[in-house]
Amino acid sequence: MYWLSRHRMLLLTILVMVGGTVLCAVAAGHYAWRRALGEESSQVQRQLQLYGQGLQQRIDRFGTLPQVLALDPDLLHALRVAPSPAERQRLNLKLQRANEVTRASTLTLVGHDGVAVAASNWDQPTTNVGENYSYRPPSRKTASGWAWW
Repeated sequence: MYWLSRHRMLLLTILVMVGGTVLCAVAAGHYAWRRALGEESSQVQRQLQLYGQGLQQRIDRFGTLPQVLALDPDLLHALRVAPSPAERQRLNLKLQRANEVTRASTLTLVGHDGVAVAASNWDQPTTNVGENYSYRPPSRKTASGWAWW
């Protein structure tokens, strides 16, 4: 009987030690996982911040473009008086050259009625020239009745 009690005590001691070891391993694993997750989160946050800065720089690059193009007398004249085919072609070429410098997707001159008067993609099958943009919020909201894209 003494022997049985001694074995139970030994078994209980072993179980407590194994349980403690498992508990320590789980706690250490959880700590390591949380720490790795925190480091990964910090790294992802830094990367997102860099992406955000890059995106903001791209947006800012085009932010002043409408104001600069609005200074062009030929473009302003085309908004006041419907351009002839030759004038429209000159405007298309002007926008195409400006687009080559700015590397925007397209530059489009939109008239008071919301219809594109000229565009940098005038020679493409998917040209913006003649397209109606009056449904777009920028063309509805501009006080002067025209907008640039």
